[in-house]
Amino acid sequence: MQQYPFPGSGQKPDRRMIAIVAAVVVVLAGLYSAYYQIEPGEQGVVLRFGKYHRAVYNGPHLKFPWPVETLLREQVDRVRLLEIGYREYRGEIRPVMAEAEMLTGDKNIVVAPMNVQYTIRSLNDFLFNTRTPETVIHDAAEAALRQVIGSHPIDDAISERKDEIETEVREKMNEVVNETYRIGVNIRQVQLRDVRVPDAVVEAFRDVTSAKEDSARSIEQAEGYRNRVIPAAQADSIRLTRDAEAYAQRRIFVARGDSARFTQIYNEYRKSRDVTEKRLYLETMERILARQPKYIVGDRQGSVIVLPNTEGLGSLLEGGRR
Repeated sequence: MQQYPFPGSGQKPDRRMIAIVAAVVVVLAGLYSAYYQIEPGEQGVVLRFGKYHRAVYNGPHLKFPWPVETLLREQVDRVRLLEIGYREYRGEIRPVMAEAEMLTGDKNIVVAPMNVQYTIRSLNDFLFNTRTPETVIHDAAEAALRQVIGSHPIDDAISERKDEIETEVREKMNEVVNETYRIGVNIRQVQLRDVRVPDAVVEAFRDVTSAKEDSARSIEQAEGYRNRVIPAAQADSIRLTRDAEAYAQRRIFVARGDSARFTQIYNEYRKSRDVTEKRLYLETMERILARQPKYIVGDRQGSVIVLPNTEGLGSLLEGGRR
């Protein structure tokens, strides 16, 4: 059987063609790696020979191919969650007591787990100002929480002023991570979770809480009693004062009237003493013997005598008349 050679067999490959194909492949690969696009919500950093060169933002961009320039990108608008005092694993929450237990301002121990939500503000600062930015943010959150809890009593942390504590922790965290370490993040929210006392002292804490509630109730009842009694006493005092003032004014007016009347009578008495004396005598006797018949006896000298109507005196007067 006759065999025919395969076309081109025995010929050496064209090295020039291979070089051209390889160059085209490299150029295409370089162009492919040189073009990139930053999506909305992302931020990129271009490294030139491993050193920061520029920051890039939303839109299409070009860069030198690798290994001259390298692109690092992150979703800066994505909200990241940081867990303090607990870890959530497959839907199960596991406490981390070494982070959660801390001392309050009134020397009580409290368990205060917390989560922190943050976003990246500057990718350059986030990547290059610290080696492990997540660890720095975690340590700053724990330190700020301990500092704020240590300046508040336990009642503030458990119920009364949790919002104020969260605000203080967020402000201190922003100050540490952005002004001190310049990590370039934005602490969006700080949220205290189930703040409580440790299990070993929960019964004693309940007794203390019950005693405080009883004390507060007693104080409230005493204040209510005071609020009822003091206004009533003040009203009685005002009423008594006004009654005394009215009585004083009334007595003054009566005294002034008596004085004016006495002065008027005295002036009339000075004008005609005899007539005035007789009139006063008759008015007085009339008032004294108001319910009895009276006899008025006069003599030639003008003297007047008022006598009561008795049986002996009546017979005597009748005989004298006969």
